[in-house]
Amino acid sequence: MKYILIILMTITNLCVSAQSLLKAGNRLIVFTNVNVVAMNADSIQANKTVVVQNGRVLSISNATSTAHPKNAIIVDGKGKYLMPGLAEMHAHVPPIDDIEPMKEVLLLFAVNGVTTIRGMLGHPRHLELRAKIRAGEIPGPHFYTSGPSFNGNTVTNEQQAAAKVKEQKTAGYDFLKLHPGLTLANFNAVAAAAKKEGIPFAGHVSYDVGIWRAIEAGYATVDHMDGFVESLVPGIKSIPENQTGLFATFIGHQADTSAVPKLVSALKTNNI
Repeated sequence: MKYILIILMTITNLCVSAQSLLKAGNRLIVFTNVNVVAMNADSIQANKTVVVQNGRVLSISNATSTAHPKNAIIVDGKGKYLMPGLAEMHAHVPPIDDIEPMKEVLLLFAVNGVTTIRGMLGHPRHLELRAKIRAGEIPGPHFYTSGPSFNGNTVTNEQQAAAKVKEQKTAGYDFLKLHPGLTLANFNAVAAAAKKEGIPFAGHVSYDVGIWRAIEAGYATVDHMDGFVESLVPGIKSIPENQTGLFATFIGHQADTSAVPKLVSALKTNNI
């Protein structure tokens, strides 16, 4: 059975329902008379009974009444819609010390149907929030978070690069976030340490690194257009970074688009 994270599209009594569902444990959750928005059809399945346990859908039926244990949580879905949760693959939760605004942001994701997020600029308190969500102490989406930024200011030598990778892996971050400004040597140190520690890295591609080295090194995802257009421009190594513009907007007209298939093929081959 597939994992499902459920959204009730009408948020009446949401706070009360959310707290009950957070504390469900292994109790059955039974949605009755609900309209199901399925992902394998272009139609709404009306007035269904959906039974969920431990985050998995056990059954979807036409039954108007379903036998269930007395301690099951019953949610009246009349006039409401049920669908798989949405995933935000490039989310930003405020990287600040005050936890309350961060809790508000996470709640907003959840009540708007986003039930999984990938936080792209981590902070130590994000680990605390992630733990609280997993423990059912606060409502929020599944939270995968990077550590604090690796960039030209935070990483100034190869030894520091390796140390920061190990530090973030030990702290429990899900992946590393790379920003612009890394020298090729420092990037190589980050990539080598990440491979050794078994932690993915993702984000921007520094100009000195370039998209081809990024692909070779094993980026999990390239989350912006850094390096893509530059790789298509003949003689790019002779062009200073400050003359290329944001995401190569100053030199895009020089791109050799016949090289695009080779780039796309490399990205696909390396699962980026």
